[in-house]
Amino acid sequence: MSDHAQRRQAAEAARKFDAYLDARLTGNEADASALIAACPDDIRDDLQSAVSCVDDYVAYAHPFRIRPSVWERTANRIEELRRKRRFFEELKRRASAVWDEVTTDPIALLATQIGTRNQMSPVGGLAPPMLVLNRGGGSEAVARPIVDSAWRRLREQAIGRRAQEIVDDAGVTGPPVDLMLVARDLLLLVQVRDLGTIEGCLVTDGEVGAVFLNRGTSNRRRRRYTCAHEIGHFVLHRSSPVFRDSINDLYGQPGSPTEVEANIFASMLLMPPQLVPATIGHLRPSLEQADTLTDMFEVSLEAACRRMIGLSHWRCALVVSKDGVIERAVKSDLFESYIKADVPLHRGSVAASLLSGASPAEDPSEVDPWVWVESPADDEMPIREETRVVGDGYAYSLITFVDPD
Repeated sequence: MSDHAQRRQAAEAARKFDAYLDARLTGNEADASALIAACPDDIRDDLQSAVSCVDDYVAYAHPFRIRPSVWERTANRIEELRRKRRFFEELKRRASAVWDEVTTDPIALLATQIGTRNQMSPVGGLAPPMLVLNRGGGSEAVARPIVDSAWRRLREQAIGRRAQEIVDDAGVTGPPVDLMLVARDLLLLVQVRDLGTIEGCLVTDGEVGAVFLNRGTSNRRRRRYTCAHEIGHFVLHRSSPVFRDSINDLYGQPGSPTEVEANIFASMLLMPPQLVPATIGHLRPSLEQADTLTDMFEVSLEAACRRMIGLSHWRCALVVSKDGVIERAVKSDLFESYIKADVPLHRGSVAASLLSGASPAEDPSEVDPWVWVESPADDEMPIREETRVVGDGYAYSLITFVDPD
């Protein structure tokens, strides 16, 4: 069966389900056999479950047996979901149309067509918590943000809880996380399109939305991260109708708060706390542990390292270099030393040695701290470095301070 025929069959099944729902909720009998027969094979089980839920609701929660207020709220929620689903189908039609008809900036046209109809407060819109400090003999309330690392941890916890709720609501029970299942549960359309230099984008009216991923990105794991990033914008920042994200927004140094939060959400969604092995973060970080995450969750090595470092109780960091020049670094909360970007790798580093053609060592090496950080203390411990060259001139260096036992 062609894709067009499948979509037409699915639309017909949706219309029949609406009719069945109307009949049952008004106390009338309805035949589910025709509805099930019209349903495509791949969603027939889901539709059968939906029919059973409607029948159970009518049997055990008839409006005459429950408080009118409960019935009214339930009916309003059902109608709201049906309205969103109708608009979601309209969004799919419009998304296909603008790409077929418009040659310049179809994203902007689609955003104009659907408009912004629902404003929601982003997690990042919360004001930082304030400290109350005592000075001298009296007390004075000082409007001063808590230290950056503490605020970042609070923000990550809030985003992590939201990601976990979404994973649970979508019915995800194990890795890897099915992003299409998550998107469908959120009424998000996901399509692969030609986006030029853009890695991914989100168009939303605040209730439903469309995620577009770049067809030119052949790396499936990188595309999964981009998809999770755009879902993060939809969940956290849907007061903005359009997000266009470059590779620097996803993998570069921290930029705007919205991009930082979307990256945190992407990491939490792809590797939810409840599914990450308990040993990650407690054992000394290693590329072997990161490989475990990449295989388990179908994410890139960099995404796995970022998640591992975010959970780590060690003074560790991931340094990404290209063609022998440091591009960016991600540090754990305990890693306070400064790593300078846009400078050549120190010749004493393992990374510089490997990029010069040396054979990789079997075990991590210890190097002096000034090889990687700016102005280390005189009594600073050495750094344990583990580097992997991944192609296209890129090298990932996992560095960890060798703290005394």
